[in-house]
Amino acid sequence: MKSAAFFLLIALTFAGCTEKEPPPGPDWPFPPDKDMIYYQAQADSGYQPFWTDIKAVASAYLNNSRYAGIPLKAEDFILRAEGLFHGRVEVEMPDYIVELTMERKFKSKGRKGIWQVVDVTEKPWPKKPSPSAK
Repeated sequence: MKSAAFFLLIALTFAGCTEKEPPPGPDWPFPPDKDMIYYQAQADSGYQPFWTDIKAVASAYLNNSRYAGIPLKAEDFILRAEGLFHGRVEVEMPDYIVELTMERKFKSKGRKGIWQVVDVTEKPWPKKPSPSAK
């Protein structure tokens, strides 16, 4: 009886070791839907007003995602579109361009609603024509 329990314990141990972790999913939306009410309250109270600034939220996303650690300057953030509820920011990384699609979930707040990153797209740098090609 003890040997059967021993082999069962070993089999379960090896079965647990061979189990693969699921690949990490996308790191958006940012902030997560479940935290939106908290961050909206923080912005409304004045404790964290940067959630209403589209470039600040883009920067916060990059600092809390797989892009963290890449040195960026304020000039690297290019506002491509900003409407009342939808916006797009391009961030010039050293090797590629990251396009962040953002929206305001709390539409009743208008311009006081916080931004949320809803999609991220990586694009290659546009090719520059060579000086010899004339």
